[in-house]
Amino acid sequence: MEVTFFEAARNCACKVAEVIKFDQKNPFEAKVVTSYLFGMLTMLGSDMDADGSEIQASLVAALVHNFYFSELEASKLSSHAIHCTEKAKHPTQFTVIGRGLESYVDYYQKGDYKEIQKDVSSIFDIVRECQQENIQQAR
Repeated sequence: MEVTFFEAARNCACKVAEVIKFDQKNPFEAKVVTSYLFGMLTMLGSDMDADGSEIQASLVAALVHNFYFSELEASKLSSHAIHCTEKAKHPTQFTVIGRGLESYVDYYQKGDYKEIQKDVSSIFDIVRECQQENIQQAR
């Protein structure tokens, strides 16, 4: 029996939720994880010929069922991730989505799930460092 996109997306989200540790109350971290997962689910959807609405629905479901965000929070985070596909307006989050796309191929498909946490942690570190530099330059 062939696995549907939604089953594959649920499996992907479960594995990612097992390995990614972050502060869900921190809006920055929540947006990074959402964008990263959106990238992963987009690549999965591409492999399985899913359309954009299926990818978005799977992202919202993952945020609610695997990461325990409220439906409202999940909807807002999902919408934000989709808006971040415009590189000119959201270059940082666009890059995070790209890292999620790459992670699907480089780590998820190979079963290197622990590498996903390392990748997300490195994104947190890089973005925080850039934010600190921007604050210091503004002074």
